[in-house]
Amino acid sequence: MHKYGKIIYKYMTNNINSLIKELLPLDNIINIHAFYIKYNNSLQKSLEKHRDDSTYTINLCLSNTSNEGKLIFDDVNYEYNHKECFGILHSGSLYHHVEDIGFGERENIIIWIKCL
Repeated sequence: MHKYGKIIYKYMTNNINSLIKELLPLDNIINIHAFYIKYNNSLQKSLEKHRDDSTYTINLCLSNTSNEGKLIFDDVNYEYNHKECFGILHSGSLYHHVEDIGFGERENIIIWIKCL
């Protein structure tokens, strides 16, 4: 999957856990896993079709200097253009992929939320 992802340090994960529990007041959260990814032409340009190992996924764009590399949801025929400082919440069970980044670079935080 993500060849160049980095797991977020424990202290950041605790802060993210608190934030998620405020934003999504779900009683059945059993795990929250967050990681950082970067797309560019010299590292990872795209991501193949897959489903996440989560109940819900939050994909936050930290920076983006490309106008390509859309997040495509294959199951529902929806395309998401990453915009800096914005994100998308989606079901982890939806098939999705990331198109080729083209030029430039994008950095994202991905948060997987697993519920009972």
